[in-house]
Amino acid sequence: MSKQPLLPIPELQETADRFLTWVKPLISAQQYQQTQARVKQFVDGDGQTLQKALRAFAEEKSHSSWLIDAWLESYLCVRDSLPLTTSGGFRLDLRYPDTGLMRVAYMIVGFAQQSADYFNDCLEPNLSPRQEPLDMYQWKPLQGIGRMPGADCDHYEMAPMDKQVRYVGVFWKNREFLVPVLDEHHRVYSAASIAKALEAIVAGQFSDQCDKPAVSAMTMSLAGGEEAHAFINEVRDNGENQANLLALSHTLINIYLDESFAETDNETLRNFSYLEKKRLWAYKPLTVCANLADNRLFAHLEHGWYDAGALQTMFARSEIVAATHAEGEQATVDLPVKLLQWQFTESQRATLGTWDRRHRQRAGQYRVDAAVVPVDGEKIPQRTSIDALMQFVLQYAQQQTFGKIRNTYEAVDVSHFQRGRTECIRPVSSESVAFVKALIKGKATAEQFSDAHAEHKNRIKACKRGHGVNRHLLGLRLMADKLGLQPALFDDVGYQTITYDFLSTSSLGDRRYMGDFAFVPTVIGGLGVSYFTTDEQDFLYCIAYHEQQQAIVEKFKHDLGEAGEKLMQFFS
Repeated sequence: MSKQPLLPIPELQETADRFLTWVKPLISAQQYQQTQARVKQFVDGDGQTLQKALRAFAEEKSHSSWLIDAWLESYLCVRDSLPLTTSGGFRLDLRYPDTGLMRVAYMIVGFAQQSADYFNDCLEPNLSPRQEPLDMYQWKPLQGIGRMPGADCDHYEMAPMDKQVRYVGVFWKNREFLVPVLDEHHRVYSAASIAKALEAIVAGQFSDQCDKPAVSAMTMSLAGGEEAHAFINEVRDNGENQANLLALSHTLINIYLDESFAETDNETLRNFSYLEKKRLWAYKPLTVCANLADNRLFAHLEHGWYDAGALQTMFARSEIVAATHAEGEQATVDLPVKLLQWQFTESQRATLGTWDRRHRQRAGQYRVDAAVVPVDGEKIPQRTSIDALMQFVLQYAQQQTFGKIRNTYEAVDVSHFQRGRTECIRPVSSESVAFVKALIKGKATAEQFSDAHAEHKNRIKACKRGHGVNRHLLGLRLMADKLGLQPALFDDVGYQTITYDFLSTSSLGDRRYMGDFAFVPTVIGGLGVSYFTTDEQDFLYCIAYHEQQQAIVEKFKHDLGEAGEKLMQFFS
């Protein structure tokens, strides 16, 4: 029996009141009056029916979460190329023993041991900073899972739980390999054995088994869902192709090996986020990308299953496992490496070539940049939320760059609930807007800051309790679709505004283990922003954007820096 509580459904009036409070600074006074009327109409009418239906639906999901199916569907029903929609990349700061391929092998061992513990039902539960047991469903990919495209909606294929050899996928120079990491009794092979297998791959010991492909077979995972579904259905008529597709779904994780990355972290992050030139299996929840020359690590994330918080813990545990493993004696055995060989017709190869060129052109339009905002930590009052400050800096830059502050998405982890993923906080408040505008004029007061800071913390707390606005409204809208109702609220400018993420933001605090996320902005003209504190405790903002926004992003970066200066002056 799970120890986590169920994700709650807030009272209808509570969400209605919170929705009005959250949307007020984002729309005009006239629009707000209209939204107020629509909300009252909703609460007095259809909202009651939908709330009752949602509670009944939640009762049917008493073993899980009323939200999780809709959550997964929102990812799995995306029809466009995943690296250009919901997937992304991030930089890794991991401390494994050794260098080069041996270091990669230690990382693999770190994950393989967690997978073995998962299979053997002895995986230690993940705990929150408050020592609450967190839901472990996000750890299911340790079983070996992979997304597979469907005609209308994708699904995940999962490896069986019975005892059998388990593999990691390895990508090297447009070829794909399987390297065993757990034996049939789910015992981990040594790092020395895994490194030896990787060395054989890099040395080209398998290169004579087939010609080097002109276009990687992995390109099929970069197409839109309908195209990929039709193509994969066609090629899997060949038994070898079908076995390869199943193997890629069942690997524990995938590893992309490279002899060199781009010189800058920003450009490397761009490469592994949008996959303009890199070819890997984009349907895998996690692919770690390793530079053999300078030991830098990045990763590509298919975001449907994992959230960053769970991955952060997995990487932290992998370091501990690797360090322990390095202290013991390592027997070396020859592991049977398998090269995946694909059987494509000339027409299918031509299709892959067309998709490859198309994806390069589309992915090449996106950029990643970073802005470091110097701050003096000694000037910041104790017990101040750094997250709130970094959001205020973003709002300052929005006002200065765009002339107004628009809606912002910020994720809040709620994995302390059964099947909990994230709730959505809207950090732009009437209080924060008042403080930021006063800060721009050099007239901000301590009371304004205190009010803005308190409101931010209150919103975080509400989301942590499962009492945010967006997820509840989503549930009510799903019930409306189910019942064939069309409440005016869902066509209202207030609702449309609160669900439009001009800035989509995400953070894990500092950059240890994982940092510098990059993902395509969720709306045209918007920005994708991840933010962290550096080792020097400065504020770092990683900004993803379309190439046409280059000039405005330069202005935005300048205004982020100005915001930091004004904040430090204010605290002085």
